[in-house]
Amino acid sequence: MGTQIPDTERTKMLDQEFRAAAAVATADVHDASPASSSEVMTMQEAARFLCVSSRMLERYVREAAIPYAPLPKRGARGSVRFLRSQLIRWLQQRTVRPDRWKGRNGRL
Repeated sequence: MGTQIPDTERTKMLDQEFRAAAAVATADVHDASPASSSEVMTMQEAARFLCVSSRMLERYVREAAIPYAPLPKRGARGSVRFLRSQLIRWLQQRTVRPDRWKGRNGRL
């Protein structure tokens, strides 16, 4: 008969296999094209992601204040799509980072 592996060793082996598989899967996701299906968002998904109303997001698009990709028009209106990575970069560029905390009247 074969040798039995103790439960703790078996758990360690499974954990190592899981971590290795997760690393490969993560590498595959990062190597995928930037427009992978999980990265492309609709107007409603992007609004939820940014925690703004869809009307506010429509305004940003109308004013070209946010990165988006227009889709071919069908009828009176055309749709747009957003890339999650571009929205994250857009947020990072607009994050206000104060140099120092100032108390009342601008004094420390």
